[in-house]
Amino acid sequence: MAQNGSRKIGEDDLELASRAVPVQSKRFYVDVKQNERGRYLKLAEVGGTGQRSRVLMTMAAGQIFLDTLVKMGEEAAKLEPWNPNNLAVDGKLTAQSIVKDNRRYYFDLKENNRGRFLRISMATPMNRSVVVLPVPRGIEEVSRVMSELLQEYCPSENSSSDNYPEVVHLPESKSMRVDNKMFYFDVGSNRWGMFLRVSEVRTNYRTAVTIPERMWVDMRNTLNEYIDHRDLQRKAFNDLKIEKEKENAEKADGDAIDKALEDEGTNENHEDQGHEVDVKKGETKAEIKSELIEEK
Repeated sequence: MAQNGSRKIGEDDLELASRAVPVQSKRFYVDVKQNERGRYLKLAEVGGTGQRSRVLMTMAAGQIFLDTLVKMGEEAAKLEPWNPNNLAVDGKLTAQSIVKDNRRYYFDLKENNRGRFLRISMATPMNRSVVVLPVPRGIEEVSRVMSELLQEYCPSENSSSDNYPEVVHLPESKSMRVDNKMFYFDVGSNRWGMFLRVSEVRTNYRTAVTIPERMWVDMRNTLNEYIDHRDLQRKAFNDLKIEKEKENAEKADGDAIDKALEDEGTNENHEDQGHEVDVKKGETKAEIKSELIEEK
């Protein structure tokens, strides 16, 4: 789905699931994605200006990440109530870190004059990214969503291929731009079968709907009904427009003919009047000549 030559990490990967987690004035997303290397989790924080911070992890690392996240929530619950007049030195309360798949994750529980928060950092040999969760609700909501997604998309070792089919031969993802919106069409699969996820993405906004495969035909038929209805409306409008243009053209032709006949009649009157003037002038000259002869 990349629109240019520069490819961002995860931009072309198949999105299997996406859950929005609004907390206070912040918005977080927990996504399950898949590429040629397998499935992975993405925890993203969207700022007020639309800027995103994200932490990535494999599904195996996701379970360790979730366990640590839950522990940090338990540690936060053991602390004395937050007091802006009695803050910890440097705002540091407690910290933990984990290492998995060549990535190190830091969990720093802190506080300041606005409240308590959990600062999660992902460090790789190439870069470092940070997501900040409000305490306690941010930890609770993200933990709940991550747990649900891991249960759904990370099969246990005892799961068989019969109840958790492998994602193979899926149609290629599609995308389209309409004004200032982007629409993405991604086909995925889970233990319940195939599905189509349609995502609408704008600046500072993203929403998606998931359509199970069993509903695809009904969805297509419904869309075709709307398309056929609009086609009939457009045809009726075009026919009416053509008929109106035809009437206007006939009226214009009739007006032109009437004007031509009117001009022709005016010219004939002018010619008749001119002839009468010439005759009168001739008669006047004859009378003057006759009078001169008599005087002589």
